[in-house]
Parts: sequence; structure tokens; C-alpha cells
Amino acid sequence: TAQRRFGDGRVYKFICCLGACPRGRRLRAATAKNGGPPQDGWVRMLFDLSSDPWEVRDVLEAHPDVAAQLAPVLEPPLRGCGFDDTQLAEMLAARPAAQAAAPSSPETASQPPASSQEVNRS
Repeated sequence: TAQRRFGDGRVYKFICCLGACPRGRRLRAATAKNGGPPQDGWVRMLFDLSSDPWEVRDVLEAHPDVAAQLAPVLEPPLRGCGFDDTQLAEMLAARPAAQAAAPSSPETASQPPASSQEVNRS
């Protein structure tokens, strides 16, 4: 996972797993239905902890640019979360105008401003 406070004050948490993320009831239900957890494929989730501290609503589709900033700072072997450089660039290009002034390079994303927090764990 990677977590960061962005320039607008919002805190996002990006979760990336290969196979299955060990996340409660949904994983248990899928495991029971399919005879076991998935063994391949990327699982990606993004949560806005400022408005959703319980991590209920995945906002990845609404904020692909945030995921693109956090994916490169994940620890190996999850760094990049299965996105190639072209995909990351396209995701960053989709950023809303209000966020265009925020830092977007992987180097900047891995060095948060003094008022922000970042936690990287795999």
C-alpha cells in the first residue's frame, strides 16, 4: 500500500495486490464461491481516507491520476502495480484541472511536502 496527503489536503490510500488482497468479507465470499482466492491478476483499489476512513468506497475509476502518482512508490515487487509507463502517463493526463498544479512525477510523489504523510508497505 501507499498513502499520501495531496495538495488539496485529501489523504488517499492505494492498495495493490497480485492475486487477492486479504480484505474481509468480500474475499471470503469469493473464496467460498470459487473454491479459493484468485492466484493471478492485479487487484487495485484507491480510497479517499478524508471522506471514507473505513475504506468502503473504491474511488480508483474517479481518480486514476492519484493511483498513477502512488503506484511508482510501492515497494518491489508491487512497484508500478502492473501499469507500464505508457499507462501511467495516460492516467496522469486524465487529471482534473484542479489537480493539474499538484506534483505528478514519481520522484515528487515519493517525497511528500512537510505537511503530508506517506506510508509505503507491500
